[in-house]
Amino acid sequence: MFLEENIRSHEENVRQSDSIANLVREKVTKLIEKIKDEEKKLLCNIHEFNNTERRLIKEKSNRLRDLKTIEQFCLTSQEKLNR
Repeated sequence: MFLEENIRSHEENVRQSDSIANLVREKVTKLIEKIKDEEKKLLCNIHEFNNTERRLIKEKSNRLRDLKTIEQFCLTSQEKLNR
């Protein structure tokens, strides 16, 4: 009788440990999904930031080019006026 109870106790322990293992797998899977979602958000933000920076570089380069053109025009005009 004692051995039968002992065996049942061990069987219950196995069932509980299987249940705990499944719970751990489920929790870890959910955490991994959350981490992947956050990774996607962060990568999207970085991509957006990168695009904005590239656009700003292009705009500022165009402004600089325009300023150089204006400067050259002013210098040329000044030279012609001084003749």
